[in-house]
Formats: sequence, structure tokens, C-alpha cells
Amino acid sequence: MKVLGLDIGFGYTKCFSDVFKFKFPTQLAYPPDDPNMEVEKVNVGGREYVVGRDTKYASSYRIEIPTVIELVQYAPVLSH
Repeated sequence: MKVLGLDIGFGYTKCFSDVFKFKFPTQLAYPPDDPNMEVEKVNVGGREYVVGRDTKYASSYRIEIPTVIELVQYAPVLSH
């Protein structure tokens, strides 16, 4: 399977390939301190993040992406 497109936008990150297409909210957060919270984490550069829909469970740890600078900075996390 080959990814044919990846669009990291301010509202949603969209992924397209020859067999699927999906999108998820372009939202990031640091994982909550509560070990009982079950959120999917990604590790990029030795740092853990919560991406997409799971950020609603980590709302007090959200990372703001107000400009293109932050969007480019966090693109590796969103595309992970």
C-alpha cells in the first residue's frame, strides 16, 4: 500500500491512498498524568504526544497550533 497524499491542515489532517481515505482532527496534546486514562500515544523524538480525537481526554494538556510555524513544527508528530 502506498500513501498518495497527506494534507496537514489547520482543521483536519487528511490521508489518501489507493485503498483508503480518512481524516482526523489536527489536534495535539501531551499525555495526561493520570495512568488510568487510556489514550493512544505516539513517540516522536523521545517525547510522547496524543494526536487527534484522543486529545479531548487531554484537553488541559493541549498544544496550540495558531500559525503555520507551529503547524510545520509539529508536522512530524501529526504524520506519525
